[in-house]
Amino acid sequence: MSPAALSAAGHKRVVRKPVPQKSWFFGITFLIWSNGTASDWPGSPVPTRMPKPPSKPLPNPRRTLFDEAGAGLPLFDDLPDGAVERLAAGGFGRGLLTASLRARLRKAGFADMAMLALASPADLTAVRKIGPLRVEAIRAHLLGELGRLLPGARAFHDGDATDRRRRDRLRAVPVADLPLDAALRESLGRAGATAADLAAWRRIECGPDLGLTGADLDRIVAALTLALRPDGPPRAVPAAADETVPADRAERDRAALLRERDREWDEAAPAERDRGA
Repeated sequence: MSPAALSAAGHKRVVRKPVPQKSWFFGITFLIWSNGTASDWPGSPVPTRMPKPPSKPLPNPRRTLFDEAGAGLPLFDDLPDGAVERLAAGGFGRGLLTASLRARLRKAGFADMAMLALASPADLTAVRKIGPLRVEAIRAHLLGELGRLLPGARAFHDGDATDRRRRDRLRAVPVADLPLDAALRESLGRAGATAADLAAWRRIECGPDLGLTGADLDRIVAALTLALRPDGPPRAVPAAADETVPADRAERDRAALLRERDREWDEAAPAERDRGA
């Protein structure tokens, strides 16, 4: 039936209006295709993209020169020879990190708890996957072992007690006695009377205030580290493993024994947890 016939019959003609195109839809689609987001649309209060991270990590504003010097010192000071030997005989003990991280420590040359106790945080963080938090976990594990071996070791070798002894040693060292060049000692002598005064500085503050360069601050940190070294057993820094020279038989047997002991302890740990539950 034609439109005229429909109209004559009383039927209303339905006219379909074209749907207007929503141009904003295509604009958003284009932005998404071009690695943008909907927030790139003009007038949006949301930032378009996350800012790029800085190329270098920002310095910790709370970190002092004392903290930097402590990173080059052993985890524990004044360990008696007997304690070092007993730590070495115990391998890695029970519950130190994970099996893969213990393998990384062995590969880096840290064969037992004695070498870990005499190593510095800087030595340990040089191992892949070992960061500051895991260094603290290693220290807590060693402190527990020392507490079982020596009476009063937990209180004496606690982190706060160790820091107090080190600060006391710095208070006894005048700035003039630090191994620095004369010009730098003279400029520092006007700022603080003892090495403890220098150790309380923060790098981001003392540089602009005193006109010290980064190299000057590095030399000060190195001098503080030397002043903080206690008289006692030497620091054990493992040498890089030379794969071309085979280890002697006794060392290989000892490493195999330690691996077997760690495996047995790892297998026994779930059973002990089940009994405790």
